[in-house]
Amino acid sequence: MSAVREGKLPDYMIRKATAGVAGFSDAENISAYCAACAQLILHAAEDAALPIHRAMNLLYEQGRKPYGITVTALLPQKISERAIKCLMRSIAAAAGAHSARIMDYNLSVSGEAENIWLSVSAYGEEAAERELRKESPKKNEFEGEKAEGGILSSETEQEPAGIRYLVQTRFAGMAGSLLLSRDLRDELRTRYTDEFLDGCRIFAENLSIRDDVRIAGELSAEYVSEAYEGGIFGALWELGEACGSGMEIWLPEILLRQETIEICEHFDISPYQLFSGGCALIVTTRPQELKAALEAGQIPASIIGKLTDGNDRIVCNQGEIRYLEPVRLDEYRKVTASKNSAAGREAGMLL
Repeated sequence: MSAVREGKLPDYMIRKATAGVAGFSDAENISAYCAACAQLILHAAEDAALPIHRAMNLLYEQGRKPYGITVTALLPQKISERAIKCLMRSIAAAAGAHSARIMDYNLSVSGEAENIWLSVSAYGEEAAERELRKESPKKNEFEGEKAEGGILSSETEQEPAGIRYLVQTRFAGMAGSLLLSRDLRDELRTRYTDEFLDGCRIFAENLSIRDDVRIAGELSAEYVSEAYEGGIFGALWELGEACGSGMEIWLPEILLRQETIEICEHFDISPYQLFSGGCALIVTTRPQELKAALEAGQIPASIIGKLTDGNDRIVCNQGEIRYLEPVRLDEYRKVTASKNSAAGREAGMLL
């Protein structure tokens, strides 16, 4: 197959790529809506969901209801029409998961691009009055690893009034584990079975924090933020900066999936500094009540620490204390840079 010409992707190719894919329409006026943006370099077309979920989660944090998205993609010149079709389907599916329309899209080809670069702008409006859950939650099959017990382990234990606690939802390192299980699957298969690695697929279904934000709002939480690049440690540092406070983190209480633990062990990286899209941090004075409400909504949750006076941000682990520091580079980027995984993934993604 001949290479796609450099420059704006021809209209006929765009029409072919979006034919039969629900969600794509003509450009709309977007000036009336608040925007949130996210970008990501994709090693596989199916990874398009990640920046879309990120942009949507930023809207949810602002108390906005998503309306639609605009998409700009820079494609490598050797990309195939099949891969473009897969990309558009992934974009439409991710937008549809948030009931958001695709308001505009622009695809260009560059001879300099090695992978797909995707930029997403999500637009939202002020949310209407909060919607309460109207149906019984389904059985939760999304469980992970955490040490038993903890500082506030009893469901009946009462926390002191006025203390601001930190509640984590879902699992640290989800997005990074998902990407690594795809990007470096051949290497991981030398150590783990396909069945084990396929366990990471569930992460793709848990990248939205819409319900986390809604439940936190119903219980008057002070602050909600998604852990993204830099992992949960990076997000905790940024939270401390935003709140202007110190913190005490209880490391055994941080939720991790076994897949994440094993993948991080293989690459000798920290799960706490690994891309954690879909994991939210919530500041609340009602931690037990919030944890119970989240779990009733089938969202895993854990009370992982508290905010403190002063500037010290410490991590406690079985009597040992370390100081939290800013995360300079996400562990996912460290691994992909050192492995130069792009060349290996392109063959499977572009053919």
